[in-house]
Amino acid sequence: MKQQHAPEGAQQLSASAALLETFDDAVLTTDLSGRIVVWNEAAAAVTGWPADAAVGRHVRELIDAPYIVDVDEALVRAEALVRAQAGRGRPSRSRCAHPTATG
Repeated sequence: MKQQHAPEGAQQLSASAALLETFDDAVLTTDLSGRIVVWNEAAAAVTGWPADAAVGRHVRELIDAPYIVDVDEALVRAEALVRAQAGRGRPSRSRCAHPTATG
């Protein structure tokens, strides 16, 4: 599985990515802009896109149209949550900082 990440979250993202590899379901995570940061082997098998080709692309490039509405809604909710937490003086990292879409 290929992944890109910020140095401060590297260890947590690496552990999460390793856990996602154990799933039989296709799982991907994106940043708040919709760029794929983690793409597990099951996602590669389902879509035909290997992780090294998927990571870094916008999710809309790889996910079929019926799922795009769900992805867009998840990105909007995650961004709103991050902004709300930042406004309360909390760290902007959260479990929703990397919305997940499964197919």
